[in-house]
Amino acid sequence: YPSFLVIFALGVLGYVLLGVLPKIVESMAELEGKLPPFTRFLMNSLGTLGKYWWLALIALFVLGYLGFLLYKSQKEWITPRIFRIPLLGDLLRMRLQASFLPPLLVLLKKKIPIKDIVGPLKTPYAGVPLVEELLNKLDEAKGSGRGLAEVLCESALFAPKEKELIRVGERASRIQEMLSEILTANIEKYETRMKMAVSLLEPALIVSVGLVVLVFVLLVVLPIISVQVAF
Repeated sequence: YPSFLVIFALGVLGYVLLGVLPKIVESMAELEGKLPPFTRFLMNSLGTLGKYWWLALIALFVLGYLGFLLYKSQKEWITPRIFRIPLLGDLLRMRLQASFLPPLLVLLKKKIPIKDIVGPLKTPYAGVPLVEELLNKLDEAKGSGRGLAEVLCESALFAPKEKELIRVGERASRIQEMLSEILTANIEKYETRMKMAVSLLEPALIVSVGLVVLVFVLLVVLPIISVQVAF
């Protein structure tokens, strides 16, 4: 449903910008010299965009690819900052926990030693932010005497309150139960926040599309109408 809303909103916006407004621009071309400079600039821009929309798509693709390359080259710097973004960072962190903790709990339930946990998990989570870093630290901790709780508490995958719960679980020899409780609580939080985000998405998209159309109406259509009325 959220994907449908985004696609629908972008489709409506694209139709207005590339279909409706360029036709208005062409029909009012003879008034160009009588319009305000900024309106003429917008009209010319829309006319160019309507004719060469495919170049705009290529440019967006190239920018997206360059952004992907930038992220890959600066992944260690960018990723922690993404997880600090309010709401989005929490959602991403809880989603990763919901993916990583179940197989970890299965291995702990089977009494597999900490030194042997990394192997079965490393391949499925290769390239996954935070999780890959956590597994690398677990791998480095082999033979160092560091426990699972200590390594987990160093990871940004867990919030400060969750890290405290992990330490309490380790002291009580109940780390498996504590991780299970953290997982259950975060799944409930994730579902609640996603429902809230989806409920806010629809009005936000409607308002955004409406504002864009309103701005172009005020800056393009109304000046054209006012010039026509004056003559």
